[in-house]
Amino acid sequence: MLQQVADALPMAAPQHAAPRGLRRRVLRAVQAQSESPPTYHEAPQRRGLRRPQRSSGGFRRPAIAALSVVLVALAIAGGFELSSGGRSGARAIQARVTGSSGSAELSLSGGHGELIVRHMQPPPAGRIYEVWLKRGKRPPSPTSALFSVTDDGAGAVDVPGNLRGVSAVMVTQEPAGGSRVPTSPPVIVAKLA
Repeated sequence: MLQQVADALPMAAPQHAAPRGLRRRVLRAVQAQSESPPTYHEAPQRRGLRRPQRSSGGFRRPAIAALSVVLVALAIAGGFELSSGGRSGARAIQARVTGSSGSAELSLSGGHGELIVRHMQPPPAGRIYEVWLKRGKRPPSPTSALFSVTDDGAGAVDVPGNLRGVSAVMVTQEPAGGSRVPTSPPVIVAKLA
């Protein structure tokens, strides 16, 4: 029973993309902190007191400063996401599901997507769900996105690559390990165009 709860937890919270450039800004701040030499404040000499000696753990101040910068940046990004209600240019497309009473939604943000499924039947033994990208009239192209679902039919998978120019995201049941061409009809189709 606890495993079902643990499997469902990732699907319980909405997923939001961080603002563009956040990673770059955080890494620059960390690099700037690590490149600047540590400063040591010398206390005046007092009778009976010794000046602290620098230990081999002298890297702690820059590391703490860098960690502080990262935490502040993450807090700002989280505040931005909360204040925008998670609407940072994301849109959701309801996908058509066949052969199951489940539902699927494709969440798009910045040319990238995440497919979220609920109440889907798990694929039969020895099979896996595989994500395909359809561009115009060309045959669907395979992706590296293979997934299954939890006991209650929940699952989420990042759709690899940029979705610009993609007319549909499809899912088929394929042999474990995936396939280079679809071997079964699509069970999920999300039309982008």
